[in-house]
Amino acid sequence: MQSHFSELYQRTCNALGYKERSFLKIALQRYDEVYSKDGKGVLILSAPTGYGKSLISYALYFGCLDGDKPWARVIHVLPMTSIIQDFVENIKKKLNGKIDERHIGEQHHGSPGSPFFAKRFVVTTLDTFSLNFFKLPAVEVAKQQKYHTSHFEFPRAMIYSAAVVFDEFHLFAPAKEGQSRMLTVSLAALKMLAEVGVPVIIITATMNDQLAQLIKDEVKKEAEVLYEKYCEGDDNEWETHNKKEVVVVGKTSCVHETTLELKKEKSVLIVANTISTAIQIFEELSKHIENKEDIILLHAKLSKHDRDQAMQKLEKLKDKQNKVEKGKIVVATQLVEAGIDFSFDALITEVAPAPNIIQRVGRVARMGGKGLLYYFIVTDSELDGVYDEKHTKASYENLEKNVGKNFQPLELLKGNEMKYRLDEILKRILIEFDRYPVFTAQDTQRLYENLCGLLRESDIIMAYDSQKPDGESEVPLNEKQAKLILSRTKSYINERNEICNYELNPWSGCLSLRLQYIGAKGIVYPHEWYTPGIGLKIIGEKG
Repeated sequence: MQSHFSELYQRTCNALGYKERSFLKIALQRYDEVYSKDGKGVLILSAPTGYGKSLISYALYFGCLDGDKPWARVIHVLPMTSIIQDFVENIKKKLNGKIDERHIGEQHHGSPGSPFFAKRFVVTTLDTFSLNFFKLPAVEVAKQQKYHTSHFEFPRAMIYSAAVVFDEFHLFAPAKEGQSRMLTVSLAALKMLAEVGVPVIIITATMNDQLAQLIKDEVKKEAEVLYEKYCEGDDNEWETHNKKEVVVVGKTSCVHETTLELKKEKSVLIVANTISTAIQIFEELSKHIENKEDIILLHAKLSKHDRDQAMQKLEKLKDKQNKVEKGKIVVATQLVEAGIDFSFDALITEVAPAPNIIQRVGRVARMGGKGLLYYFIVTDSELDGVYDEKHTKASYENLEKNVGKNFQPLELLKGNEMKYRLDEILKRILIEFDRYPVFTAQDTQRLYENLCGLLRESDIIMAYDSQKPDGESEVPLNEKQAKLILSRTKSYINERNEICNYELNPWSGCLSLRLQYIGAKGIVYPHEWYTPGIGLKIIGEKG
């Protein structure tokens, strides 16, 4: 079977006025060769931030319009809801006049743009994709629970007739060593897609060799896996034009003092590993900054209204090259590691494993130029926490060794080899569910109930302000956080936005499933627990 991935990429660059990237062009030519052998193949593409990897999805979209390609749509899968909106806005901006906006479907909780993936260009989360693929449509979980019926084969037909792009794949892997449900589900889906010849392209800026090898080992019986990893010198023209020198300045013991000094001449991005640390830094800085428009806080426990406001505010602070103007500060969590297209002069980051640091540095001097890197730890005795302790310490030691030098991603990766483990029983179950028609949505529902979610220990549960329970006050929570709040308020929001009493024990069973069964949109949080612009503080939550 003849394939045309490289030709589509060239055609897309010409149509949009973008310069072809030689590494992408060569990688896609090699993928053409692999896919042409037997109509199968997976491409893993690791290239620097700002290199234009997203153009591959645009090219696949234009390809599906031709009518002669073996896919009828492109499904672009991202790890987090928080970065989808920015990605979709970029599609509309970059393809302005070249795309029918009715073809774009932004599909996730809160945005039913293409519930069954029928549109030509679907952008979705891994959660939604996985449920739709393994026979339990995300929009029909409650219907399946109540009435034991759903249109589960329809979204599967859309997926199997698509080209699928998994973006920021490194975030599908666990932050700590050990068995990973999310990675297990991702690779089970990838195996089955590859087996029948669905074009699958994995893109990231920080693919490590251990994860790439795991993908190869898992898929090798189904299809050939091509791993294309950018190395220095692969695109001299791009490197010259986008020459980037980020100096590792060193450890700072006082983040707000360092920030205020840098603010005089530079834009500053501060990234913390936890929401509580980000808020603490933001509040301390705010005491010393007269113009509140100069500082922005971004994290997952902001309401939809405040998140949108923060992004709109940030959008106004950048120029056409996405460079944030000097004197402006953004304090954020890991949300900015993926999909956020902004460029800062300086980064102050809490120490984290190498892949996370590399992603964060990718927000500095994004289009070339000079930048600065500072790092901090919350306490000298606590390099453990959100991430794997061993890899966080290795990253810290490598940063210390490279103080005064230009930041080199490969240097930082030394000593950060991660050992991944899949849940082999879960993988086997999912493959059987996909492969045999005898298994239906009823079977996936039982699995979903037993695991309290498919990808992680629980599904995301939405919470709403007790005084204004609408979509603007919506805050995403995990199961434990939701149970803490529900044990206090004993209230939920129904589909008509009415506040109702929750009469069951919130600590018993899988809360996300119970809420779906009774038709709840989410739970209610006390109005006084939310501070506008700062976020939701859950009383009783550690950290």
